[in-house]
Amino acid sequence: MDPKALENYLFYLEKSENDFKGIITFENSKNKGQKNKTKIKIIIFILKCLFDYLIFQTLRLLGIFKKKSFIYTALNFCYLKNGVLKDRIHEPLQLQNYIYINQSKEIYIHKINNKRVYNFGGLVKIVALFMNQKTKKMGYFKAYQCVNNSLFWRTKYRKIYFMWFYDLNSLSISFSKYRQYLEIIEIQHGSIINYPPYSHPAPVQLIDTIYVKNKQTIEYLKNHFCKNFECNYKLIPQSTKEKIPSEKFKILYASTIEFNGLHPIFKNYLNEIDQQVDDVYIRLHPREKHKKELFVRELLKYNISFQFDESDNWIESINYQKLIVISPWSSTIEDAYDNDNLSIIIDEVGKKRFNHLIDYKKCYFSQNIKETIKSFA
Repeated sequence: MDPKALENYLFYLEKSENDFKGIITFENSKNKGQKNKTKIKIIIFILKCLFDYLIFQTLRLLGIFKKKSFIYTALNFCYLKNGVLKDRIHEPLQLQNYIYINQSKEIYIHKINNKRVYNFGGLVKIVALFMNQKTKKMGYFKAYQCVNNSLFWRTKYRKIYFMWFYDLNSLSISFSKYRQYLEIIEIQHGSIINYPPYSHPAPVQLIDTIYVKNKQTIEYLKNHFCKNFECNYKLIPQSTKEKIPSEKFKILYASTIEFNGLHPIFKNYLNEIDQQVDDVYIRLHPREKHKKELFVRELLKYNISFQFDESDNWIESINYQKLIVISPWSSTIEDAYDNDNLSIIIDEVGKKRFNHLIDYKKCYFSQNIKETIKSFA
C-alpha cells in the first residue's frame, strides 16, 4: 500500500471502532480514568526501555533469540497469581521457546510467567519525536515500525504473536519491510463477529494464522476480514469440565470498561432481585481491576450476597448448571454461549455486537432482567 492509502486505512479502523462504540446508552459510560506520570517517572521509564533494547539487541546479535517466537503483550493481558504475573491469553496454547515484548508506552513490566520481558514503548515515544508526519498517530505508527524493523533485521523466519491486528504496533509489523520473513499469528481474546475492524475485507494479508474460540468465528472471518487472502485457522483449546448442579440461579455480571461501574440496568435489577437467585459474582474487565473498590461501594447499597471472580478462567471457577451471565457487551457473552450457559445482554451496543447470538433460547437481549429470569424458571 502507498503511504496515503495506509494512512487512510489506519484512520478508517479507528473511526469504525469509535462509531461502533458511539451508540453507548448512558452518560456515565465514559471512562474518566487518566494516566498521570511525573516527568521524572517518564524519564526513568524511557531509560529502562532503552536499556532493555540494548540488552535485547546484544542477545539477538549473539544468536540467543535465533529460534524464539516473539509475543507482543501488555499488562492488560496478564493476571496476578500468587504474586506472579501470568499470561492469560497464550496460556491455553502451551507455547514453547518464546520471549515477551511489552509494547506499552506507559507501563513497564519486569516479568511474565517468571520470564524476563523486554519493554520498548519508551523507545517508541522518543523515536516518534523525530518522525516527520502530519499527524501524531502516523508519527507513532512510523516509530513503532522503525523500532520493530530493527528487531527483525537479518531475520530469516520468525513467529510473531499479537493480540489484535488493528493497533499501531501490530499494523507496523504487518506492513514491515521484513513481512515476508514473518509468520504473524493473532490470538482471539474478545468477540470478533460484528466487531468493526473485522467486518470488512483487509486490503492486504495482515495475518497468517489466527486462533479463535469457535467455528462460527472462522466462517465469519472467511467472509469478511480474511476474504481476500488465505489464512490458517485454529481453535483455542477450551475447558471440558462438567457443570456443578445448583438449586437456584447464580449470576455472573461481566463489566465493560466504558461504564466506570455497574450498568444502570443491572443496578435497577439489584434493587428488586428475588429468591430465584442466591449468588452474584462480579468479573471485572482486565482494565478495571483497579476499580474494585468502586464496584464494592456500589454493590454494598443492595441487599445481596456478592463476590468477585478473579480467576484466570471463569468457565472453570464458576461452572454451575444454572449460571446466568449478564453484561452490557463483554465478550464473556460469547464465551457463555459456547459453554451452553444462559446469558442476558442489557445494552444496545451489546445487542448490535452479539446480534448473531441472540436466539432467545440461550442468549437474550433484555432491559428487564427480573422478568427475563422469571421466564427461565
